[in-house]
Amino acid sequence: MKQLISIALLALFGVVIFIPDQVLSTWLYWSLFVLMFVLLGAYWFVSYWVSYSSAVALMNEKPRFSLYCAKVPVASTEDLVRGRLVITEKQVYLVQKVKPKGNRTTYKIVWSVSASAVCSISFGKVLGMRAGMILELDDDVQERFVSTTARKKKALIKQAFGWDVSPDSP
Repeated sequence: MKQLISIALLALFGVVIFIPDQVLSTWLYWSLFVLMFVLLGAYWFVSYWVSYSSAVALMNEKPRFSLYCAKVPVASTEDLVRGRLVITEKQVYLVQKVKPKGNRTTYKIVWSVSASAVCSISFGKVLGMRAGMILELDDDVQERFVSTTARKKKALIKQAFGWDVSPDSP
């Protein structure tokens, strides 16, 4: 599926670039741009999206919270590790979609830490101008996650860790 979308994107790009807009009708020419953006979204979905049910299938315990995000790697030359962050009573996991074997997509846990090792969370810029969440671990390590919605779910995240969620708490 990913290869078909790639080929379609390449073909549409070639049509838009190399066929003059006078040859195609105006509505068709601009519709090709819309179609390219739709295909780009489909490509992202097929490549990276991890559903809640797929992530939960790997867990041995009931999740308290789940959020699609991307982990910032230690080395700045590496790509973001996109997946679903799942918080359970005992662990925090990052589940990622891996290359399909045959026709079946598989998922794996690519990062985990004990939930008790997380001392605090903060929100802000985590990579360039990208907003996200920073998990402060008890061994003075920070794990950064890119997410535009994490700040809005601050109370739910704190509740998942079993922390105080009163309005006067930081």
